[in-house]
Amino acid sequence: MTNSVKVLEGTKIDIDTFRIKIDQIPFGNSAFQNTVLGDSSDTPERKARYVLLQLNQKLNALVECHFRRRLTEIDLAELREQRKGLKGFSADRVDVLIEQKEWGLVSEQKLIKDCLVEVESFQRMLEELPQISRAEFEAAEKGYWRDRLLGDAEREIISGGFVSVSTLAALGQLKILAAREGDGWNFLDDGGVALKLK
Repeated sequence: MTNSVKVLEGTKIDIDTFRIKIDQIPFGNSAFQNTVLGDSSDTPERKARYVLLQLNQKLNALVECHFRRRLTEIDLAELREQRKGLKGFSADRVDVLIEQKEWGLVSEQKLIKDCLVEVESFQRMLEELPQISRAEFEAAEKGYWRDRLLGDAEREIISGGFVSVSTLAALGQLKILAAREGDGWNFLDDGGVALKLK
């Protein structure tokens, strides 16, 4: 379908050329963003969780898109059939509905292409990660959250000289004691062992 939306005729934009250009630029995340900046987890377990969540979201979006497109194609066939016997405003109204649905199908192709590129990047990331069981994931969680909360505490100390009440409460749930001593802070695990900030 070429420029079927008449409102765009006054823009002096060649829609076919425009679509070729936008195909080259991701509207979703870039592969670099997904692989380098998308997740800052320090553990393979958390990285696997991030990749699987993203992959699941993209795959669900593709499946939903598939069903929506099938229903739109049925709607179009039905509208084209209805159009055969119509004249005047009724025919014009159906023509607009057909044009609107065709435009949606074409416009959606860009998002589908972008989603497929993201799926490929997440698949590559997943292949590079070790196979992780639920038990292994759960076993790594305490260390992940300890490190994350100590990192939060360190950033808070650097930026404001104190640790927020919410960070202190979360550390307390992990049985980590945080105490201010002079100009500094001490962090002790439940065995009394001093913990270093990251």
